[in-house]
Amino acid sequence: MKNKHRRLLGRNNPLARRFYRLATNWTQRARAGLLCWSSGLAVALALSMPVQASNIETIQAYVDTTVHSSLSNFARDDINIDVQFPANSLLTSACVGALEFEWRGYPKAGQNTVKTACADPRWQLYLSVGIQVFKEVVISAAPLSRNKPLDRSQLTLRRMDIGPLRLGYFDNVEGLQGYLLQRTLQAGQVITPYIVKAPALVARGDWVTIRSGSGGLVVTTTGKALKDGALGDQIPLKNLNSQTTVRAWVIAKGVVSTRKADIQLQTGQGQ
Repeated sequence: MKNKHRRLLGRNNPLARRFYRLATNWTQRARAGLLCWSSGLAVALALSMPVQASNIETIQAYVDTTVHSSLSNFARDDINIDVQFPANSLLTSACVGALEFEWRGYPKAGQNTVKTACADPRWQLYLSVGIQVFKEVVISAAPLSRNKPLDRSQLTLRRMDIGPLRLGYFDNVEGLQGYLLQRTLQAGQVITPYIVKAPALVARGDWVTIRSGSGGLVVTTTGKALKDGALGDQIPLKNLNSQTTVRAWVIAKGVVSTRKADIQLQTGQGQ
């Protein structure tokens, strides 16, 4: 019986060859159909799944938004932001909920730190954020000597990153007219509040106008300065009407005020 079956199913048997051809064709068509179905299912699943932003994109978007909001008095083109992402697998792993952020301090020119955290799975990272803020600041146009009043022709403006200017700066050349330089400068150096002294607007013995009052009510009287004073200085004065001694802030040449809020700096001093 076994020999008979072998002869019937032998490869030289015409019936067997036809059977093999039918079986082979059916198998190939079945494989092709299965492949097409699998490919179609994969495409459908890919199209139906929502596309989520990566953690890096989310962090970058948050940092950009908060920095520009915090530094809204600067043009966007004057701000450069560099988030330093470490090579950490957490940045590429999915976060079930929304990422949480917390600045250390507030965004400012220079180096900053922002904490990024995920609740599920629980992790947190501290990222360094470098912020460059460019602004035109006053610099010396030529070598300058100390103890001499500044003239606006000796000064110029240069666009600089104000982050490294920890000692402050000025952005108004006109406002420094007449200021005294307290040390020698080379050309191109930044003028800071620590190397210039405001000229005296009130000299000892001068008669000045004293402004006082509250709200919209302003009362003026005449006084005598008991000390020299520059813009913003608080000096003692003698009220010539009441003969009492008062203290007031110098707000203009020959004018003082008992209200500090009246001080209006015209120098464009920064930081």
